[in-house]
Amino acid sequence: MKGSSLARLLVVPVVLLAAAMACNLPGAAPALDSGLAATQTIQALATAVAATLQSAEGAAPVEAPGATATVEPGTPAPTATPSLTPSITPTATPAVPVVQVSQNTNCRSGPGKVYDLLGALLKGEQAVVLGRTADSTYWYIENPDRPGGSCWLWGRYASVSGDTVGLPVLTPPPTPTSTLTPTATAVPLDFAIQDYSVTTCGPNIYLNFLIKNTGSVPLESSLTTATDLDLSETRSWTRDQFLSSTSCIGIVVGSLAPGATAYLASGPFSSPHGHTVRVTIKACAQDGLGGACAEKSRDFAIAAPSDASFKENRRPVDEEAVLERLMRLSITTWNYREMDEGARHIGPMAQEFNELFGVGADPRYISVVDAQGVAFASIQALNERVQAQEARLAELERQVAESSNRARSAWLLPVLLGFLAGAAGAWGWVGLRARRRRGGH
Repeated sequence: MKGSSLARLLVVPVVLLAAAMACNLPGAAPALDSGLAATQTIQALATAVAATLQSAEGAAPVEAPGATATVEPGTPAPTATPSLTPSITPTATPAVPVVQVSQNTNCRSGPGKVYDLLGALLKGEQAVVLGRTADSTYWYIENPDRPGGSCWLWGRYASVSGDTVGLPVLTPPPTPTSTLTPTATAVPLDFAIQDYSVTTCGPNIYLNFLIKNTGSVPLESSLTTATDLDLSETRSWTRDQFLSSTSCIGIVVGSLAPGATAYLASGPFSSPHGHTVRVTIKACAQDGLGGACAEKSRDFAIAAPSDASFKENRRPVDEEAVLERLMRLSITTWNYREMDEGARHIGPMAQEFNELFGVGADPRYISVVDAQGVAFASIQALNERVQAQEARLAELERQVAESSNRARSAWLLPVLLGFLAGAAGAWGWVGLRARRRRGGH
């Protein structure tokens, strides 16, 4: 018991001395910040004090607080830092900071769009926060799509709960802009995104993307990130296999040989039919997205089913009324909020469109099917107008021709009669002269 009391008396000065040393050691290289370095030093001394107490009291071994190394991008950072009191009684561990997003947000290898896409945090999901940038505009989190991995999350739509005071401030990794000059020895890895298909498995809808290995080395793994731009739904899948078919139970192949084709699936989606989907595929030469990689993106307009067997309650459309409503529709150019201003589009607002034409299950979206239907009905109405104008023009031309003929007839008869009368008079005068000549002889 005397040893135990002595050890307790030594704890306070030892802890204070450790804190002072952590702040004033000359030439010590700083870790992520001074607070983290001090915490690591105190944790190491706490381990030693715990061992002393154990030997002095003969108690069961005391588990020392786990010290963690300096966090580097790509490795998990400490989730909590235990605190010590002068009596070596551990205080309550602060809540582990976690993050949620109000909109689906991509997760990248660095804080910015120039970095590679590693996954996505979806609305309703949450992830543990491991660190942050100095201005807290990006959070370093556990990758929700790759257990054991980590990535950078844009903070615009993020909401962080828990204790963030002790989060390390991380230095972003170098941007992926290559400073190397390609040489003839570079790995010739390449592929092409050729087409898409839709597969319905029970209540779930999946998109399958056909790719072809256009390089000279086999592809072993891939990350497929697909976003429904109309519904802002993003789905990311990382695979070390490829699919040889689009069925719900597809045949899996371990690698994609040069010149071969295979499918990569993504989903499930709510209802991508009639929407625009942007897919980004990263394919690599080794499992786990290792080795040389290539990344490609492409937009697809997902076709909506239109077979008669899918439809009911069909009614005729007043094409002329559709055209008149279309003439009242406001057309503007704009860009989506989560995209750069340079990526502009042209079209109406969904609320006005759906209200004018009485269509749409959700007032926030314009179905491609409805937009096409309005276009087709308006074209038919315009064609009917053109045909009616052509018929009217033909009738007017006929009437003009008849009027012209009547006018010519009314003008020609007096002229002809006058000509005949003049001719008759001239003939009589000639005959009279001839008779007079004969009478004189």
